[in-house]
Amino acid sequence: MKRKLLIILGLLVVAIGLVTFAYLKPKPINKEFASVIYSFEEGFEQKTSITLKGKLHRDPFGGDLILGEITVDKDLKYHIKLRDNRTHFFYPLMETNGANLRTIGTVYVSRDIKDIWLKLDAIDERYRIDGYVFGPASTREEANKLIKEKILRA
Repeated sequence: MKRKLLIILGLLVVAIGLVTFAYLKPKPINKEFASVIYSFEEGFEQKTSITLKGKLHRDPFGGDLILGEITVDKDLKYHIKLRDNRTHFFYPLMETNGANLRTIGTVYVSRDIKDIWLKLDAIDERYRIDGYVFGPASTREEANKLIKEKILRA
């Protein structure tokens, strides 16, 4: 009887260990989003794509992390460290110039990693707009609706 109990307990510990390992093991991410660059002020709208490559690192106490790289508009590449803030993942893109540090953009990703929203100085300069990039979307109206529904909900 005691031996059966020890075997069952041992199997239970192994099962819990395997489930924990599977949950905590970094998960690869390789997603491409059909996206739109848009500005409401200038009435600008341009189709593009965003690629997100990296790994999702789970934290059992909250605060999951995505480490990787995003590519926007085919050639704008940024290393990212997206932190989970319970409603979405967020990362400010920073640039250092000597002792100066400045924000050059922001990245928001939905918790299910199905939506991505960016504000990038490089996009503003390239297209001479005050704009955003959102995916997946094909129009600025669709992007704005999805941002309100999925990214900015609390």
